[in-house]
Amino acid sequence: MLVVALGVLGSVLGQSALAQAAAAWPQRPLRILVTFPPGGGTDILARLIAQEISPILGQPVLVENRPGGNGSIASEAVARSAPDGLTLLMVTSSFAINAVVLQGLPFDTARDFLPVTLVATTPLMIAVTPQIAARNVAEFVALLKARPGALAYTSCGNGSPQQLAGEMFKMMTSTDMTHVPYKGCAQALTDVLGGVAPVAINTAANILPHVQQGRLRVIGVTSRTRIAVAPEVPTVAEQGLPGYEVDQWFGLMAPAQTPMAIAESVHAAVLQGLSRKAVQDKLVAQGFAPGISTPREAAAILAADLDRFGRLSRTIGLKVD
Repeated sequence: MLVVALGVLGSVLGQSALAQAAAAWPQRPLRILVTFPPGGGTDILARLIAQEISPILGQPVLVENRPGGNGSIASEAVARSAPDGLTLLMVTSSFAINAVVLQGLPFDTARDFLPVTLVATTPLMIAVTPQIAARNVAEFVALLKARPGALAYTSCGNGSPQQLAGEMFKMMTSTDMTHVPYKGCAQALTDVLGGVAPVAINTAANILPHVQQGRLRVIGVTSRTRIAVAPEVPTVAEQGLPGYEVDQWFGLMAPAQTPMAIAESVHAAVLQGLSRKAVQDKLVAQGFAPGISTPREAAAILAADLDRFGRLSRTIGLKVD
């Protein structure tokens, strides 16, 4: 169970101190630490959340980008911060992947964090530059088989869902591509557009604007079903790879000893702020599927992914470069 029982906290703050802290929260500005650089989907969501919940909570909500270490720099900072609900961590599902593929993390993902809420999901897309002739999975696989190892794909980082999607694609098609990891999704996509690599595996939110401009062509989406914002694009699975599915979720975490009352207050503020139709429309237009969970639901999803990604990583032999 990922949610730390409040009884454990007695030796740290005491039950009465926790109750007082929760009742008085928040009395100071909040910070949301983001594990990726500015410009990517995680950053976009964090800033939207900050904008929407600040007036609800009556305090400024500041966003700080702390990329690096596959997200471990920001994660460690939050894990070691005071459990007062004033420091939150904006993560993607790579938070769960890192726990099973990275060695020597300075924190325990299952022990040191309290899941607060998931806010959205987005499928990934496999896209190519116009110089690549392939227009679907069959043509792309044929090209990869004709030129084994010659093409490179960029991902948002080692141990990211994008790398997982790429390595799973290689395994299921018996093909080979060179993985080029970045410290964030924005730069990974920028370099594909700049000609550094011909293949991008990135979020739909990041890729779609460039598809509309004719700068990229989508081979397929990685979700189980087609997405509402681009219903004409088939999934990878329906193009001959049944069982292929990798989505990415986005969520907020807090230090493990944060009172549940505070976590529930954050969740309530996020639910209120992001449930406005204008906000929902903005998220959908950018390729996100809004989906706000309670702290307990978020904890269950994280636990399931720690198990799922662990098994999948062992099956495909995923290793961090």
